[in-house]
Amino acid sequence: NAYRILLPWDTELLWYPRFLDEGDALGLEQSISDRITMHHPTYLFQTPSGITEEKINRKGQAKICDDFTFRVQYSSKRDVPQNYEVMPFEPWSRALLRRVEAASETVFNAIWFNHYRDGTVTIQWHADSDEGLGPNPIIGSISLGSTRMFGFKSKRPLPQPPGRAKTSGAAGVVHINFPLFHGSLLVMGRNSQTHWLHAVPAMEGVGRERTNLTFRFYAHKDLVLTGSASEERPGQPSGFSGSTADGDQEGQSCIQIRNSKLIREVEGLHASAADAQQQAPSRLRLVPDVGAWRGLCDNARPVLVDAPSSSATLVGDFLQRIAEAVMPDAARHLRLAVPASSVAATEAGDAAAQSGERRVLEDTEPLLEALKGSSGQIQELVYLPRTAAGGAETAGSQVAEHRGGGSVAKKPPAIIPECPDDLQRELWALPTGKYSPPRGSMDMVQVAEGSDWLREVLSCLSGIQRKSRGRGGLS
Repeated sequence: NAYRILLPWDTELLWYPRFLDEGDALGLEQSISDRITMHHPTYLFQTPSGITEEKINRKGQAKICDDFTFRVQYSSKRDVPQNYEVMPFEPWSRALLRRVEAASETVFNAIWFNHYRDGTVTIQWHADSDEGLGPNPIIGSISLGSTRMFGFKSKRPLPQPPGRAKTSGAAGVVHINFPLFHGSLLVMGRNSQTHWLHAVPAMEGVGRERTNLTFRFYAHKDLVLTGSASEERPGQPSGFSGSTADGDQEGQSCIQIRNSKLIREVEGLHASAADAQQQAPSRLRLVPDVGAWRGLCDNARPVLVDAPSSSATLVGDFLQRIAEAVMPDAARHLRLAVPASSVAATEAGDAAAQSGERRVLEDTEPLLEALKGSSGQIQELVYLPRTAAGGAETAGSQVAEHRGGGSVAKKPPAIIPECPDDLQRELWALPTGKYSPPRGSMDMVQVAEGSDWLREVLSCLSGIQRKSRGRGGLS
């Protein structure tokens, strides 16, 4: 069923609580996990003391569009403009686009992905006013994974009818909340971005990840179209060639508008980009070793992050940064390794490259120094558990041993002493496999037989402790 919701200021919403059935929603979630790499850009923030800090965005992002590329705002690369890695449409994504277009009663030409690791990852009050969307855009939004609340509020108080006492301040502001179910579709129609703000607030106890797909249409009469590097187009800033530092995909135009906040005009832009490419990659694609994580982390997925701007950043510091911002709880104790195909880029790795082995990076070595000499601006690295990186048996082989159709739990011996998190240690102490609670007079909660409810409870407690920054005192 679809609900057409009419709001003040001639605003219209379309809400499909069950737009995709369970099978389609799970299939789409798996397709995204297999085909889409989420990008976690690094932003610069200045503290009150004047110190500039780098923060990795906890919300992963990805974009599909055949017409445009998109510039990263607040990039940590001061002297090099950063574009998102925009992927072209494939048959599965174009079929989904057409299906959402029919339900939304409009057309789209781009899909934006937002990945929320758990309930602590949020997005604050805002309106979708990106350049190129136009003054009154229509946005479609599909939700997959955990159910989160979607907040919708008016930008100003609701006008009062004649004769009624006027309300002041926020008393007359309209607030609406929608539950975004797994497979639901919410279409923000006319005037939804003009007179309203929306947000996804934090929800304690939500441990499952969520992926949001927003469908948009981009067009702008003042776009600076990109072409060949030697071609300069009307309205294009002088000295700015058609290709950007990251390299626009051929046949695409980059959303670049004169006097735009998305553009940083810096002298020597391309010379700086060329120097940066020779020194070290600007982005790192972290790919999990699926076999090593089997049994430890079922949702380990590839991620794309910006390389640290400082050459003094150690591997251990970088690992701590991405573990806190990007990785799921079960994958926070990890190591990085250079794939065997890339090891030959350094002299120290020649022997390892000839033997077909990857080189595990030490926590105490500078990350960019270890990657110097790599070809291209995106360097692929493998992340794996510390037990597997240290040469011990992989975690997947330690989880369980099958005997006569049964399963005998085997606790990984090496990861327990290295794990500083009490909650993680408790998770390891749980028996492997599904847990059936005892049935008796003390059974106060109805739990499905065979459900792994104890692990879920501890995972929720871990999310609450993380949001309280360790002050929760939970164990």
